[in-house]
Amino acid sequence: MPKISVILPTFNRIDYLPQALESILAQQDADFEIIVSDNASTDGTEAYMQRYAADPRIRYSRNTSNIGMVGNWRKAIFELAQTEWFLLMSDDDYFTDPTYLRDASALIDAHQPTFVYAGGEVLDTVTGVATRMTPPFDGVVDGKQVFASRGTVVPQDIILCNMLFRRSDARRLGFLLNEHNLSTDSELYLKLAVEGPVGVIPRPVCVYRWHPGNLIKTVHESPKLLRGNLEFLVLPYAHAKQLGVDQATLTAYRQNVQLPQQIEHTLKRLQQTDEALYQECLAFAERHVPEFMAKMRRRLRLKQIHRRLRSWLGLQRAQP
Repeated sequence: MPKISVILPTFNRIDYLPQALESILAQQDADFEIIVSDNASTDGTEAYMQRYAADPRIRYSRNTSNIGMVGNWRKAIFELAQTEWFLLMSDDDYFTDPTYLRDASALIDAHQPTFVYAGGEVLDTVTGVATRMTPPFDGVVDGKQVFASRGTVVPQDIILCNMLFRRSDARRLGFLLNEHNLSTDSELYLKLAVEGPVGVIPRPVCVYRWHPGNLIKTVHESPKLLRGNLEFLVLPYAHAKQLGVDQATLTAYRQNVQLPQQIEHTLKRLQQTDEALYQECLAFAERHVPEFMAKMRRRLRLKQIHRRLRSWLGLQRAQP
């Protein structure tokens, strides 16, 4: 049985898929399988994959209908993959370092970290500018340092296409349970970071494409996605508190991600757009981070009163 499952979900990305797939096949001295999970593409992906039918490292699976991004990820990881360790690569990303899986495997064998990640490049497909993301760590480090550094690394803290996780940990920690949480990968790594050591290979090993079609850009357009996004910020913090993580680490995370401000911003947006989700998120925040909520509740109540007053005054002025 191979050691690593490289999960390659795809949907109508025939222009990008070959580069992603070939970059995985180019990995040297590594024991892996590739799971291509096709979410009912209509662009010729199925026909294209026939050229790899004889390669025992590749398993192609096609959904009969589109089950959504998160649903496709979940199926590929928890139903199709055969190994304990997995890496999730989007169909528009690709490896640039052919020795990454070999080195990550060696690090796993030697230290059994909670997860492994590396450096990479973020490519803006509109401008053509590639920006280097370099983790501020090297080797095996205390995961609480990684947790506390969230929000401090530019252009972003992690690149999903080079992160290796255990499937058992992903299932235990609720990875991919909420289809509206588009940052569920960040939630997973932050929870794992406070559970033990983290393996870091700081050199760039992959390219993450940033383009107008990235789903993460739509978060603030949808009340349900706002609700899901709140989980990835709050639940790792609550998990760290439950595990007894020291106050200095909690404070650093809270300040770096501006946790109270992010919660209040989300609640204000939902207060204006979706009362049911607002009440649900309010209860969620009070359950997991009650220490932030007393003053916040008062501010939100005043905001609601002011909005209703402005609405009433507007109606009065509109009357003849």
